[in-house]
Amino acid sequence: MAKIDAFFNLMMQQKAPDLQLASGNNPMLRISGELRRVDYPPLQSDELKEMLYEIAPDVKIKVYEETGDVDFGWRNFDPACIEPFEKQQMSEESALAHCSKRGNCSRGLDNVKKKRGEVSGPVERLSVQDGQGAPRRKPRSSSPGVGGGLKLK
Repeated sequence: MAKIDAFFNLMMQQKAPDLQLASGNNPMLRISGELRRVDYPPLQSDELKEMLYEIAPDVKIKVYEETGDVDFGWRNFDPACIEPFEKQQMSEESALAHCSKRGNCSRGLDNVKKKRGEVSGPVERLSVQDGQGAPRRKPRSSSPGVGGGLKLK
């Protein structure tokens, strides 16, 4: 197991979308939009290099060695499910079975189908009939409440 995996596991536990590692600083996680320090000593340059070199592709290592900085942003697996579907190399069912975030993947697949001119779901077949008792919205209450007329019960 790579040394950095402990930080990745902590990211998953905390549902943190970002991990920031910098030499001389404590590792930080973005949690609910705010950066929070991890209870871990500041990373030394050699320690950080060792962690990153363990998992980094050669291209990223080269950029880091030439510039002293590199973004290790990861692409999630969902685009890798949508692209083969778009090229008709994978079925919709297979793409949905292998995606990490089903809602995001479904939207991506629907966009592909829309480009192809295909119907993407039952919502596409809905229609509104004129004058057929669509529910009307009630006028807003003039009494004070939460959210412009909504009241807490």
